[in-house]
Amino acid sequence: MSTLSEQLDQQNATLGTVRDGLAGIQADVRILIERAAGDPEAQAAADRVQATLDGLVGELGAFRSETPDADGSDTPATDPGEPETFSRR
Repeated sequence: MSTLSEQLDQQNATLGTVRDGLAGIQADVRILIERAAGDPEAQAAADRVQATLDGLVGELGAFRSETPDADGSDTPATDPGEPETFSRR
């Protein structure tokens, strides 16, 4: 059985992975929006998807910034196993 600290670290890592994935999709949607220019229906759909992704990425970032690390800090890489690149946006 894992400790609460290990569970928090794992959940923070999972949130980071989800946020990074959404940010990647967000970048692809920007490309699609540019290509949809001239087609009002496609442009409207792309704009809706972009707005949804912007909201999701923003909410995940806010949630992560409010969730302390297992050691109670908001400092990257202070918990065992926490990657050096961990960031709170």
